[in-house]
Amino acid sequence: MSDDGFDAILITAVNGVDEKRYYTTGYYDVDYRWRRFGHYYYRFQDIYYTLNYYDAYKVYHIETSIYYINEDETKSLVWVGVMDVVNPQTITSTVKDYETNIIRQLEREKLINKL
Repeated sequence: MSDDGFDAILITAVNGVDEKRYYTTGYYDVDYRWRRFGHYYYRFQDIYYTLNYYDAYKVYHIETSIYYINEDETKSLVWVGVMDVVNPQTITSTVKDYETNIIRQLEREKLINKL
């Protein structure tokens, strides 16, 4: 145990990033009031039609390790978890979601008590 009262170290690292693409087919953007006949009325008016397109996003491969630190300076690996974070929007929400998932998994594996 450290002088500050800690008995474990948690390390998280990004092990890689993949670029992914997906294809979206075209669709008509018609107001709900026009759904009955809007498809026919707006069919050839490009303003109401969204073309097919490709969209890209990133997948981050993240690994977290927990080490137990003893008083006698030996360290032992206690747990390793990996997770893919898909298309993160903000650092704040991404870290919060990741933290929540790690805590839930550690609780399921009974490595920590439920908070």
